[in-house]
Amino acid sequence: MASYRFAIEAVTPLFLGGAKQSQAELRAPSIKGALRFWFRAMMGEDLLKERSSATEDKESRLFGSTNHKSAVVLRVGNLTGSQQNLANLGQELGYLGYGALAYEKDTKSFKATRPCYEPQTEFTLTAEVSDDRSLRLDFLRSLWLLCNLGGLGSRSRRGFGSLQVIRVEPQNEAFLAVTTADTPAALKARLEQGLRAVFQDQHPSQRPLPCFSAITGTSGIYVYHQDFPSWQEALKAIGGRMQDYRLRGPRSSATSHGESDYDKVRRFLDTGIIHDPPLRAAFGLPHNYYFSSRAKEKRWPWKASFSGERHDRRASPLLIHVTRLASSRFAVVLTYLKARFLEQGESIEARAGDTSAFVGQPAHTAISEFISHLGLSDEWKVRLP
Repeated sequence: MASYRFAIEAVTPLFLGGAKQSQAELRAPSIKGALRFWFRAMMGEDLLKERSSATEDKESRLFGSTNHKSAVVLRVGNLTGSQQNLANLGQELGYLGYGALAYEKDTKSFKATRPCYEPQTEFTLTAEVSDDRSLRLDFLRSLWLLCNLGGLGSRSRRGFGSLQVIRVEPQNEAFLAVTTADTPAALKARLEQGLRAVFQDQHPSQRPLPCFSAITGTSGIYVYHQDFPSWQEALKAIGGRMQDYRLRGPRSSATSHGESDYDKVRRFLDTGIIHDPPLRAAFGLPHNYYFSSRAKEKRWPWKASFSGERHDRRASPLLIHVTRLASSRFAVVLTYLKARFLEQGESIEARAGDTSAFVGQPAHTAISEFISHLGLSDEWKVRLP
């Protein structure tokens, strides 16, 4: 067995629950689940081909299955840092942390609905991995992706639970260690270097649109062009731009005659007629609307929801990660894992009160427009191998 010891830091608040929801709890199975996601994202549809041709595919061998023991044993220890109840947060962070954070009328701010591990919490991840070189490298590559593009716990796709490796033993795996990048531009170069190490002789940029979240030629990894003095300011900037985009809304003359999402849903409430889904449903399902003016006037219905015909939920394909730079400032990485939105032929169900209607799946336009709204040109796009 090969042994590794990683010192890992939480860059942003980490919301992880265990048996007691009143306490935050960091457990090895949670980390293994996140690593499995990034392993699948790394492998792409090659994994499906492997499953169809092999008795035991690489994912089952690495992370375990009902028929196969896991090739990696993880242990979490040396947890330093306190649990806290976040409070007095602005609406931008409240928007990104919805669910883990809730609005408090008394203070007119957002607070955590449960304890979390505060930023700068450190822990040790010890890994015992099979001597199989291929499996060992796949574990290390999955960990790199998790700690550079992803996150752990609730609202991890919206920037919470961002992790960063700060030390690693043995040091010959130094590409996993703390970033030496001190600017967003240097971070972009560092990510490109890391992705080359992750994929080696593979070329994800040549892969077509996948049927699940994976790194392919249709993906987009971007470094935001500005850095920030704190993790709060970093998420506040992105959350504010997302809120602004939500209010402004994408428009598509091809699918909705120039209507905004707001106008389209309001018309659905009034008439029960809708021809296509809100474009912003591409950010994930369920996609909900609440019209406070209608509620005050008691004009029912004042709520509308959109979900898959067979799948209530569809995770957002846009992931936000916060990195602490060597300069002690903070940068933001946005990863767009463009993939087939739902199963082929599956409709979106629109519901408002007693009325329901079925429409097609949303186009990918909204997320591409949002990336442009952030000012992220190809200059800030990380090149895939």
